[in-house]
Amino acid sequence: MRVRFRFVRPFRDAVGQSEVALDVGSPRLVDVLRELVARYPGLAEHLYEDGELSSYVNVYVNGAPIEIGRARETAVGADDEILFLLPLTGGSGTGLNFWNRLILRKYYNAGHLNRFDR
Repeated sequence: MRVRFRFVRPFRDAVGQSEVALDVGSPRLVDVLRELVARYPGLAEHLYEDGELSSYVNVYVNGAPIEIGRARETAVGADDEILFLLPLTGGSGTGLNFWNRLILRKYYNAGHLNRFDR
């Protein structure tokens, strides 16, 4: 199954490009990320902390935010797109902040953004 990844800095710097498509063997997000890191070892320092997925990374599958704690049970399918963002802090409240919405707008149309605002 082929999965697409999109990267912004610092992930893009670790991979050397802004997009990658990989054939992966498992439908579980946690396994897909392991396969990605096996191919691009420089990503490990950005995605993992003490051997576990870092809580400092925001992961989106087809524009939907994924809680890192749910990566083991999150399934991905053929042609799904996975995007990584570092959390941009500031402000208050829940949901995506202004800066993360701006970055997502670059990759998804405005209609997708409404479901992230809670």
